[in-house]
Amino acid sequence: MNAADMLKARVRRQNGAFTLIEMIGVLAVIGILVAVLIPKVAATISDSRISSTAESYETLRGAAQAHICQYYAYNLMFTTNATPAELANWDTGVLIPEGLMDQPFTAKIGTAQVLQVVAGGGNAGNGYKLDGVNNLTAGNAYSVECVISNVVEQDAYDLASRLNGNLVPASPGNLTTGCVEYLVVTNGTGTLYLYVAGL
Repeated sequence: MNAADMLKARVRRQNGAFTLIEMIGVLAVIGILVAVLIPKVAATISDSRISSTAESYETLRGAAQAHICQYYAYNLMFTTNATPAELANWDTGVLIPEGLMDQPFTAKIGTAQVLQVVAGGGNAGNGYKLDGVNNLTAGNAYSVECVISNVVEQDAYDLASRLNGNLVPASPGNLTTGCVEYLVVTNGTGTLYLYVAGL
């Protein structure tokens, strides 16, 4: 290879390659973009889980109201007494067979959920305080509630903020008013109770 060919090869390498400073600059810009976008993506994902759960809850409330308007009872299915198993899984045992829901209630928060009919004001502590003050224990013969297990404290607070409005305390913790009650068990997770309807 003569000197002219070597010079041409060197010029081609220099024109087609990045310098170390250019590479560091590109990596710095990428790092800044990642640092800015990751928290926003995580917040958007969390917000979508809360929104999805709130929408499922509202659908469930509508189905519960349709059922009570038709039968004026929660412990009936097609005008006959529902079995304990149907009451323990009220969405799949009663609402879906009656055509009031398309699919079982699903919460995007927590690890498991159950929709049940219980006697009185519900299993959440002493009953739900829908007005922020008074328990429902004496007022209802039956209550329909969702029980969601292993819910992170912040998710419970965010859902309560969506569903309860001004009945939510200023910071996360044991939520005990409105249609949401949250009982902290350990390590920032606990059981979330959602009041759906009562009679």
